Amino acid sequence: MYDVSKKYAPARGSRLPRAIIAALATLALLIISKPSSAQSVVSFGSLTPGTMLTDQLESQGVRFAPYARTVTATIIATSAGNVADFNHCEGGIQCEFWFSGARGIFTDQHRFIKVHVGLIPTQATPFETQLSLAAYDANGEEVGSSATNVVAGTGFSTEILITSATANIASFILKETDDPSHSADIGILELEFDPIIVRVPDFILESPQAATVAAGGPAVDVPLTVSRLGGSTGGIVFNAVNLPSNVVATFLPPQTFGSTATMRLSAPTNLSNSTSIVTVIGTPATPHRGWVSALA
Repeated sequence: MYDVSKKYAPARGSRLPRAIIAALATLALLIISKPSSAQSVVSFGSLTPGTMLTDQLESQGVRFAPYARTVTATIIATSAGNVADFNHCEGGIQCEFWFSGARGIFTDQHRFIKVHVGLIPTQATPFETQLSLAAYDANGEEVGSSATNVVAGTGFSTEILITSATANIASFILKETDDPSHSADIGILELEFDPIIVRVPDFILESPQAATVAAGGPAVDVPLTVSRLGGSTGGIVFNAVNLPSNVVATFLPPQTFGSTATMRLSAPTNLSNSTSIVTVIGTPATPHRGWVSALA
């Protein structure tokens, strides 16, 4: 999940009052009944080596999003089979210092997740580090984590497993925990998770950045990303809670059927200095026995 609670100080010498807003996401949950299916094992054999991994496997229950906003995977061929190599960074200056890592989002919630992982050799000398798997619920709260040491070049048979008492695992992050030399190159051979359980969220709502609004200045646009879950396609309407006094939030579009939206913030001249955590609430336009749950 992105850290959207970072505070930004006013620029030195600036005399403009400004409100500093960190947008948190809120997601709406639906109760949807679905039949059980066989345990899912997702591999990358169907993807051609060189393919950039994104949402090609969503029909199998998982899609991959950039880790730390910039790190993605390409498919490579190995003696064990096709492997997702999470060692590709796009983001300009953000890629000057970065670490290998994977982030996956499920289309439903699960009770366990298991990854078959390894380290791809990038240097002649032996390299060993610890890989950590963390699972998160639909609110972005950590459900559990597990870690193990892995030696580069020893294959992709190492298993890391996380279980939960309830079906609440909605996403995961796989990363290294101690790699000051930036030598880790993480590869995933397979991903396993349990059958679909009856409760699934409708979507996850995220904001990748904080925003600074100056009194009388131009409006500031904050991008919102909607990750659809459980086959959701309906409209979503938004509203903002805990805005600073005199700050106005407008959502573009007012209702989205897609995967993105924008919160536009504006303020008149009579704005005092303040820092606020604003909650953005997304609600299905036509909910079914649902409820709203805030990220905290």
